[in-house]
Amino acid sequence: MTIREFDETIETFFDLKEFCEDNGYEYFTENIVDEYTMDSIIIDKVRTILDLWNWEEIRDYLDDIPEGGDGDYYELHDNGSDDITIFDNDDFEYLRREVREQLEMDGFFDEDDEEDAVVEEEEEVVEDSEISINDMILASIA
Repeated sequence: MTIREFDETIETFFDLKEFCEDNGYEYFTENIVDEYTMDSIIIDKVRTILDLWNWEEIRDYLDDIPEGGDGDYYELHDNGSDDITIFDNDDFEYLRREVREQLEMDGFFDEDDEEDAVVEEEEEVVEDSEISINDMILASIA
């Protein structure tokens, strides 16, 4: 896969999550879940705390959960609390850049033949033109 193919293929968070899971980079996306997984997590949490907390504590816990966003993805923060934030388009673009940078550092991408061809073509054009600076100045004055 080339960088260009990555950019053209990874257009949604689902694409990014699937790509990361398939290629051993799941640590980038493991704390981000869709709304259906989020529902299951919340239901399980409520079942767990039902006998331990009073109704006001349960209400406060549920009130602290953000409702929707640009996308239906949530980030579960692994900091010892139950912090949950909405994972929006800005977060997606940031994470996609982070994954791409890591892939580049790991040498994951193939060479992009088209980009190489363009660079070689530009180099040939520069090599073929043997006009001196003096000739260009004289031509611009005339």
